[in-house]
Amino acid sequence: MSFIVYRDFAVVADEDERCAAMVNVPFNPRTGARQWPPDGAKRVVGQRVDWPVAADEKFRRWLA
Repeated sequence: MSFIVYRDFAVVADEDERCAAMVNVPFNPRTGARQWPPDGAKRVVGQRVDWPVAADEKFRRWLA
């Protein structure tokens, strides 16, 4: 896991909740491995993503 992903999860105050979220690593079908993309971690903790995909993410990006 990269430092960027650790930094994104650092905003979760409860240590048990943070560890539970970090352990639930999503599967990346492109690479065939389980890994945290930086935007995936940001989506879990509710931060604004760098590369919006969903309509609500694109709308929030447009507002900023």
